[in-house]
Amino acid sequence: MIAGGKSSKVIGELQTKLEEERRELSSLQAHFASISARQDSMKADVGRLKGELDINLSEQKELQKERKIEIKNSKELKKNLDRLRKEEQSKFKELKGLRDERDQLHDLLSELKNELSMKQELRRTRKHACDDLNLEIRTREPKLLEAKARIPDSTKTPKTVLSREKLEVQKERLDKERNRLGNVNMLSLEHYRQEADRFSEIKKHKKQLNDEVRRLDNLEKKISDKKETKFMHVYNNISESFKTSFKDITGGGEARLVLENEKAPFEGGVTIKARMPKKKLYPVEALSGGEKSLVSMAFIFAIQGYDPSPFYLLDEPDQNLDGVNTEHIGRAIAVQANVAQFLVVSLHHAALREAENVIGVFMGDDGVSRLHQIQDVESFLASLPSEMEVTA
Repeated sequence: MIAGGKSSKVIGELQTKLEEERRELSSLQAHFASISARQDSMKADVGRLKGELDINLSEQKELQKERKIEIKNSKELKKNLDRLRKEEQSKFKELKGLRDERDQLHDLLSELKNELSMKQELRRTRKHACDDLNLEIRTREPKLLEAKARIPDSTKTPKTVLSREKLEVQKERLDKERNRLGNVNMLSLEHYRQEADRFSEIKKHKKQLNDEVRRLDNLEKKISDKKETKFMHVYNNISESFKTSFKDITGGGEARLVLENEKAPFEGGVTIKARMPKKKLYPVEALSGGEKSLVSMAFIFAIQGYDPSPFYLLDEPDQNLDGVNTEHIGRAIAVQANVAQFLVVSLHHAALREAENVIGVFMGDDGVSRLHQIQDVESFLASLPSEMEVTA
């Protein structure tokens, strides 16, 4: 009985220990199953993350290709721009050279005019001297004829030579008569012919210079007319496009470009006047910061309509705008994005909703900024606090 009782006790203890081992085994099996499930879940997550990583790598490669293409296009545009600038500088240098040549011709013409005036004055002086001589000859000629008439016909030339004293007296008398006649320049006619020939050459040269000056003046006028015509063509196109783009952005506003000097555009500048809906027309200097932003965007779109650029970078153009105007700006950029690429930095939700691709910039715990492609913009915006809460 005692031995049998001890055996029963030992068996009971063994059964109890066996039950504990079974419970522990069940617990280990459940823990193992949980670990297996977690492992399967982690494998699924790893597969999903790997797929996303492959997609991101593919997108990154595409972006790198696009970036290389954009860099190539940018270099080509820069080369074209440098070439156009060089052509412009060459044209300006050519125009400056023509103006300098015209100024030199004007100076030469002035010198020739002065020289011509001096020659004309000298000619008048000599003509007066010749007139005086002719007058004196006409005055003395009757006296000479009268003196000859008083000489008797029977008078003969003396055959004998007068004495020295008489010859001296006669010489003095003849000298006095000669002195009364005055000095006569026998080379005056030759000098007159020489000066007349030179005057003809000067007149011919003057005519050539006048023709050249007229040619240069006509050339300058043609260049100025072409420049003004081209400017007014560009101005009128951008002005009309500016009116339309501003009206679309503001939902009924009015804006226009104004020339300070309409008769001579290059002697004045260009100003902008704008009127927001239900407001008065003001110069752009009197507008608020947000209104100036709308005017600037409308002006950019107007230029885009006339001379489009393939790429635009806008840094917070809607910083000073409310939600409604931000939506207008976003829709306008979305429309313009059909003909050009726009990269816009913005913090407004309305602008992000209009974007085709949104890339967020986040700062990690290590203080390094990182880029992240946002796939679902609406969900992302819903997870953020509203703009009113951020402002508050």
